[in-house]
Amino acid sequence: MTSQPSLGGISMDVMECIVTFLDLSEICSLRLVAREVSEKASQGVFKRHFRTKKVQLTIKPHLERAISIAQQRRYATLLEHLTLVSLPTSTLGPDSQRGEHEQGSACLELLHRALELFCLNSARGCLPTIALVIEGAGEDGPNRPRIWDAAASCFNITMLALGSSKLPIEALDIFGSVRCCSLACDQVAAMLAKIDISILTESLRGLKQLYMSLAYHERREPESEYTKSLAFGQANTSAICRFLELCPALRDLQLHWYNTYGSHSEDALTDPLKEEKSFFDRIARSGRFPSLHRCTLKGIYTSEAALLSFSRQVQHLHHLDMDEIHLGTSGMFRPFFEYLAQDMPELEYLHLDNLWEERLIYFDAPGKSHFPHSGRRSNGPNTITRTGADARKPIRYQFSHGVALGSPQASNWARKLRRQYGPSKY
Repeated sequence: MTSQPSLGGISMDVMECIVTFLDLSEICSLRLVAREVSEKASQGVFKRHFRTKKVQLTIKPHLERAISIAQQRRYATLLEHLTLVSLPTSTLGPDSQRGEHEQGSACLELLHRALELFCLNSARGCLPTIALVIEGAGEDGPNRPRIWDAAASCFNITMLALGSSKLPIEALDIFGSVRCCSLACDQVAAMLAKIDISILTESLRGLKQLYMSLAYHERREPESEYTKSLAFGQANTSAICRFLELCPALRDLQLHWYNTYGSHSEDALTDPLKEEKSFFDRIARSGRFPSLHRCTLKGIYTSEAALLSFSRQVQHLHHLDMDEIHLGTSGMFRPFFEYLAQDMPELEYLHLDNLWEERLIYFDAPGKSHFPHSGRRSNGPNTITRTGADARKPIRYQFSHGVALGSPQASNWARKLRRQYGPSKY
């Protein structure tokens, strides 16, 4: 007698094809049919729902759901990438702000509990990646203060919860993947003042990747004498260095600067803003990166001396990516390029784009510049990419022949820079 067809008789491959057409709630319902069906429906597609999770920090049910997942070892051990999402803060009155503060405290407690459970139930003993993003970011405009406030709140809640949970992580993305959203420089100092650094060390000592987008502190009236002083800016840049010191195992570092005061001349910036703008100089002087293999610098304002100092700290670098780097009127890239060619024997990938001394530089290499110029002689490209042994070849450059012409290419280039690096003179 021929047996009747049943769900339990479906092969593993066919069941995988079926669940690809179902959402998570439908797969969960299917798994309740029978133990054999549950086993076959709980493979690749089902597990992928738990490898990457996105949690709204401001929505308690989302955090409670994360706690529920973290309590179950078979799911907690699958998690590889946790994205924590925050919403722009309200601009309403004191009662609303007080409500947001209370909500923030509740969210902090829930996130701490979720991370603590992930720490207990993860088979790896760590969480591979945490990324911070702000919903609604992407365009610079009147909402920027609210987005910056949301970024500050998201960062503080995450770091406080991470430290108290002692959950080790391997990669941390602090708004590095979000356009027009960065962490204000003073928020790192504010966070470190609230936490016992020794417990945060437990979470960051094994960190291998750090992506961090920074910006000036948000100026709010009335400003105190302290926040207008150079000491305030120095405290903010020193805190960034202390934060990096908590990550001795870094192999991949990406630093991005969003220039919210880009249309202002250097003389118009206050002393603390000037200090924050050159935060990389302090990192270059005090940082230690013995294990760094990959480095990405974007939108950085620095000096020739600082760039050379940093190079000497990262002699085992394999991968270097630099975009929109400004040395100012007195610096030159030539000594740095010579160092790359002569003293970086392990360098295997080099990408350079939009590098500025007093003016934009053009490489003596095949290719075209980003936009057309006047004059009979053509300019070389503003970007070069080299791999293998070519990454260590000498780099030569010059300034433009003629002046830049108004063109669609020039407009698109300037628009791209504004989106990536904030308001500017371009």
